[in-house]
Amino acid sequence: MENEILINNFKEAYRNFPQNYQNDFDDFWLWRNKIETKTEHILDRDHLDGTFNRLSPILKKWQYNRGPKCDEKPLDNLKLALNNISEEYAKIRNLSLLDISQFELELFQKIWNEIGDVKIIKKEEPDENPLVISICKPLMLIWGQTLAFDTKVRKNFSYEYEKSFLNKYRWSSNEWLYSLYLSNSLLKENKKFTEYLRTCSIKKYGKDCPVPYGRFLDIYYFSSRKKVNLKKCEVLSDNSLSNDSSENV
Repeated sequence: MENEILINNFKEAYRNFPQNYQNDFDDFWLWRNKIETKTEHILDRDHLDGTFNRLSPILKKWQYNRGPKCDEKPLDNLKLALNNISEEYAKIRNLSLLDISQFELELFQKIWNEIGDVKIIKKEEPDENPLVISICKPLMLIWGQTLAFDTKVRKNFSYEYEKSFLNKYRWSSNEWLYSLYLSNSLLKENKKFTEYLRTCSIKKYGKDCPVPYGRFLDIYYFSSRKKVNLKKCEVLSDNSLSNDSSENV
């Protein structure tokens, strides 16, 4: 029953999702997967400039730099951050949300910290967590396995799992990792829904492209929909997710 609800919810969400945002991701994802081979990737020395030039106009359109107390020109620093995570990206680029058992947490924490530093003004608030969208929007484009976690998505995602702390606009790396584990649990426990997403990916991007599960789930949670009875994910304890930041959107 849950699989049917999930699939129907996704179909409706996909129909209602803004077409221009769909096109932005689709165009980048198809380009990304033309570049990626066993030895080359979009953040390597030969492709970093082209990747940044394609990312920049999309992120500006997606209001990547909005938010309180954030750097006025975050894109000026993003290219350096992408260069700094090139080795880490090379190790995770072929992993999907279904491969979570293979995740090396220190890689993801390095990625979170490097991109997060782009948006934090350290001299004013050195201990404040970064804005979640400032990290997850570029990561969703280049990796495809995280949700972008814009305001609507955070609200619906946190409601679905009854985790109010995921509705904040600043996250720690642990909170982001927790969201990946929750997403993995959803896919793992609802195999027909997961297979449906894989079929959608093949139709849109071809059989040789990785399935962008994070992108599809971002679309799913963008719209209000019938709530599904999801199993609780206990991979990380709530105690490990304590956070000094308590703002809500």
